[in-house]
Amino acid sequence: YDLVVIGAGAAGSEAAAAAAAVGARVALVEANLLGGNRLNVGCVPSKALIRAAQLAHAARSCCSGARALADCGISVRGEVEVDFSKVMERVRGVRTEISRG
Repeated sequence: YDLVVIGAGAAGSEAAAAAAAVGARVALVEANLLGGNRLNVGCVPSKALIRAAQLAHAARSCCSGARALADCGISVRGEVEVDFSKVMERVRGVRTEISRG
């Protein structure tokens, strides 16, 4: 190999791709998941979870006597429920979409 890159986070992936683009033989070594902490356990999954919480809070707040939704022609019948398995499915989907570039 011309270059061995240790760590396949954002910087490592970019370095490996740039070197390969100019013809270098590159080995990219990653102990865990490609994409690094940011993509897999850091801000990307955290922001997806926070967004789900914000939406649930907004729906519950608007439905507890405020007329904001009704004024816009929207009604919610019953309780606002959060399906955590679907939230996590979305988190994984967001990670997959970002990792594909």
